[in-house]
Amino acid sequence: MAIPLKQKKYYDFETKFQVIIAKEKGMSNQEIQQKFQIVAVQQIYRWVKWFKERKFFHLQQQIGQHYTYKKNYFLWQQKDKKLQAIKKKIKQEVQKQIKHPNTIIKKEIYFQIIHQYRKEVSLVNLIKFLGLCRASYYRWVANQKEKPQIISFLTDLELKIQKICFQHRYSNNVEKSFFVWGFRRVYQELLKQKVKVNPKTVYLKMKKMNLLCQTRKNRYLKRYQNRNYIPLSQLNLLKNNFQANRPFQKLCADVTYLIYEQKQILYLSVIMDLYNREIISYYLSDKKDINLVLRPLSKLPTFKQPGLFHSDQGAEYTGKITQKTLQAKNLILSLSEKGSPAQNACVEAFFANFKCETIYLEKRQLLTKERLTQIVHAFIENYNTQRRMKYLNYLSPYQFKIQKENQQTTLRS
Repeated sequence: MAIPLKQKKYYDFETKFQVIIAKEKGMSNQEIQQKFQIVAVQQIYRWVKWFKERKFFHLQQQIGQHYTYKKNYFLWQQKDKKLQAIKKKIKQEVQKQIKHPNTIIKKEIYFQIIHQYRKEVSLVNLIKFLGLCRASYYRWVANQKEKPQIISFLTDLELKIQKICFQHRYSNNVEKSFFVWGFRRVYQELLKQKVKVNPKTVYLKMKKMNLLCQTRKNRYLKRYQNRNYIPLSQLNLLKNNFQANRPFQKLCADVTYLIYEQKQILYLSVIMDLYNREIISYYLSDKKDINLVLRPLSKLPTFKQPGLFHSDQGAEYTGKITQKTLQAKNLILSLSEKGSPAQNACVEAFFANFKCETIYLEKRQLLTKERLTQIVHAFIENYNTQRRMKYLNYLSPYQFKIQKENQQTTLRS
């Protein structure tokens, strides 16, 4: 015989409310149970607790399967009603824009509506209702923001950064200015002025004020095929060791061409001292001949200690006249492998910086030979005396040389 299930007793809201009032008046639990026929004393505790926590919806639950309300259920209900009312307003505003059945509404109108009601309704609900992408809205907001005036509202740090960048900008032949100093060099200049700042802060400030320099573009790299040539690679005495312990111990040389006007060419030959990366001699010529090597070499003295003279396998450097001149200067010739500019990286980097910071910023059709010559002289002068290099602990070649001479003088004394 099946045992009948014990039926649960149901208490309506009025009974629960009277129990709570009786409990507040000080009536004992036993008296309340007898008066209102409450089965379990735990129910009394539970009703009083719900009343104190203002969870009135628990007291109003009907008989049957109970529903667990979410947190802030009634607040959510109010927001949902508000959302539905705003949706109606949005539909009315959109319908005003529809003048005929084939009207295509621009996204900007939707973005303006979202921006209007964003403080009242969450962005997720608005974007979902209008069927838009959140990234598109943020992009629209970013474009709508007006750029602040750089001259006003600048901090002391921003004014110093701006002054440094404007002092070292480059003006081309059509009077257009370019910023050529990166944030690392600006950071080192600020340290020199005893300004304590993080390099990332300098970068962000320069980005905010549009003072960042142009990055160098990647250019096509020529790849040489294996050809039959004189095996001079065995004469590479430098072996990618670009550090020197004394002046004129290791010299590097190379030739590059500079284009101006209607494809006119001017050749630049330089000799760099690897001790302090200084350009100790250079020469400009319209012709690519032996003078590109002999003229810079003629400006060098005869060295007491033997030094290394490294270059590529160009005909100007491998000729007999050049080798005799090097022997007279007490220099030993070292040659890179063919098609290996990385073996003469310091001079190649100098040419790349020179062209990117000057020549590539000029209008070539308006670039004259006289201006090109002035650019070369000015850049090399600035490079030797003012340009700070990380390799030299952010000193210029001239400053590094004087510092080492002073240290040696102090040690001797």
